[in-house]
Amino acid sequence: MPRISGNSYDDMSYRVSGSGGDGSGSLSPFTFLCVVLIIAFFGLIILYSASFQNAIDNSLPHYYYFIRQLVSAGCALAAGLLLSIVPMDYIRRAYVLFVPVSIIISSVSLFPGFSDSGYFAVGGYRIIHTGSFALFASVFLASGYIPDSDALGGGRIRDFVLSTLGVMVMMVLSLFSAGLSWYVIIGFTVIAMLRAKRISYLAIAVSFAAMAAAAVVFLTIFPELMAPVMASVMPVSDGTLYSQSLLRAAEAIRMGGIAGIGLGMGNTVSSPIDDQEGLFIFASLVRELGLSGCLFIIIFFLLVLLIGLRTASRGARKGDEQSAALAIGLTLMIVLKAFMNMLYVTGILPLPGILLPFFSYSLSEEAMNIIASCILYRLIYILGRRDNAKA
Repeated sequence: MPRISGNSYDDMSYRVSGSGGDGSGSLSPFTFLCVVLIIAFFGLIILYSASFQNAIDNSLPHYYYFIRQLVSAGCALAAGLLLSIVPMDYIRRAYVLFVPVSIIISSVSLFPGFSDSGYFAVGGYRIIHTGSFALFASVFLASGYIPDSDALGGGRIRDFVLSTLGVMVMMVLSLFSAGLSWYVIIGFTVIAMLRAKRISYLAIAVSFAAMAAAAVVFLTIFPELMAPVMASVMPVSDGTLYSQSLLRAAEAIRMGGIAGIGLGMGNTVSSPIDDQEGLFIFASLVRELGLSGCLFIIIFFLLVLLIGLRTASRGARKGDEQSAALAIGLTLMIVLKAFMNMLYVTGILPLPGILLPFFSYSLSEEAMNIIASCILYRLIYILGRRDNAKA
């Protein structure tokens, strides 16, 4: 990208350093790049450690899951680099493509034979996770189509209503195809983006009430949608009612202690973890690296949150509310999934689990996380400059 003169920002104290001249620009892009690379690097290491025995047991090369995840990340990174030459206005309007695709795959996955554990599947092969892609599409719809506060005053109430209805449709479809967790995370992310666009609290409250009411209605009509949630609740009074997968994950976490039993040593113990290269990879991480390794990963996800929120703040100060909303949406898309996975695996959050970004094995999830990070990096670069840069 071209070098643009401007003040540079200290990400930790958020102070403007330097004055005028050909400064280095915001330090956020470099900080964000380092943080994401470190997370992705550790994610691949933990994935290999957690999956090699399972690969061998299934008569596959020990590096099978690792290489496939690595290739997916590489392809997504290449796509993200190509996006750097696409005008930012086109990227903001990507909802024109993403929203119809999300509605189609979520609808088709409701039919027998086209769904596999929340994924849209064809011939038994998982293509993409319907809930995760609905979140991805909702972020672009909320940032690119929902008008900001000033536009609402200009008579675009209709666009606000239509766009929020579009989000609601994707949320409901995700509720049926992927589970309640995705309904919650999409709703929370969109509400945060509405606030980034300075939409009034009244409009946000009405939107939130509509989302909550829709969830209550559908869960009342279809109570079976609550089954995964009830399976996640861990009543202390009766251990026989615990989810067995969560019990095994809790045992693995206790085994890890402070320092862990050692990287790659998880498969040497007699206490297995269900789906330890996927949904429960966090339990595998804690068992091998201990609470200290867990804290290390949490800090880096918090850094992603910090940089993303401050990028959104910079966009809002410049009056670029579309970019501010997109920045906060992409940030929450990564960070909320991470913390919802950690809280679920540790038995704190009674909601169906979500894969841990950059760690859990999923080709489509890895690709979406990398592409989201590339777009967020570009926003950080642009919004971190003193002058508005054109993509």
